[in-house]
Amino acid sequence: MSNTISNKAMIFTEHNNIDSLITGILPTINVTPYSDQNSLSSLSDLKKRIISEKSLSFLKKDIIAYIENNGYPFVTIIDMTINTGLDSDHDRMKIFKTFLLSYIIIMQSEQYKNISCNLLILMNKNEFINFKETLKHPQNIMSLLKTNDERLNSIINEYNCNNEKFKKNFNILVTDAEQETSLTKSEFILFINMIKAKEKFKNKLMSEKPPASAGPKINAAEPADVELRTGKLYFKNGSPATAYDEKLNLTEKEIYISGNFTSYTRLDVIERLLNLIKAGFGNDFILRKEDSITISIPGKSVIDSTTPITIAQLMSKELNDYKTVRIKTNAVHYKTMQQSQGFSMIQKNVIIRED
Repeated sequence: MSNTISNKAMIFTEHNNIDSLITGILPTINVTPYSDQNSLSSLSDLKKRIISEKSLSFLKKDIIAYIENNGYPFVTIIDMTINTGLDSDHDRMKIFKTFLLSYIIIMQSEQYKNISCNLLILMNKNEFINFKETLKHPQNIMSLLKTNDERLNSIINEYNCNNEKFKKNFNILVTDAEQETSLTKSEFILFINMIKAKEKFKNKLMSEKPPASAGPKINAAEPADVELRTGKLYFKNGSPATAYDEKLNLTEKEIYISGNFTSYTRLDVIERLLNLIKAGFGNDFILRKEDSITISIPGKSVIDSTTPITIAQLMSKELNDYKTVRIKTNAVHYKTMQQSQGFSMIQKNVIIRED
């Protein structure tokens, strides 16, 4: 069950006006409040456990047990501030922070790396105003977390700074629980639809099969062309510009690797890529060292298990001076890349998009 979404909602709120809203919407999507006589069943049950344990050290273990038995929650509705009564809970955010931190730690394991944390965070009016002024975006909530473990702090910072990494594991809606109920209802429904859409895409990603063999492809084949379009000009493999043909359907100022990018062709493809960059793109587009580069590998191209390590070597050497290198590809190629030992070296740089 660990990598599937459940039909349960965890609810930890003291905002009574939200109760009727929740009970009115969740049944329409076949989601029910979780209730199993343990610390995660309700806020009152959680508080009882905190009083008994005099800490929140149990929370991560209980979340893991829940995920193992049910799958991860469809949504967790939680107040930003809750009075635990603990001396160490100076800002009344200990439950929220521990919950968020527990998920981050859990997601670092291979077993749980693909789960999602869907959070509806409730604030009172003053908290929400302060949030909009100081944090502005749900992703920035990660900056509230700080531990004594520098490695863990580095992981937290990556979620805070890397938008793609954050969106892979977290869906967060922050709202003013004291606003007009109809507004909260509208936000909640949109949030639910977003969760369902991302789950649908995730299921599609998991179900799509990679090519029959993800191993190195050593068959003789023509190397991929390396292309870039800027305005009405088309550049290929470092040759002089020609007129761009709209049928090519290239996103402007992205470098495309179109064709065979495999063990057999990789040296030729890399040479073509470097020739393209070295030759430049006239006055219309200048690629500077401090710029970001986007390399697209469309679905029609052919890759194998050597592609990720080839990209990783390219990024660490020839493209090391550029600010960021993003690799855009489709779900099938992403699945193939995951099977490579070199995938971990480029994972945070890979963006999935449908062709």
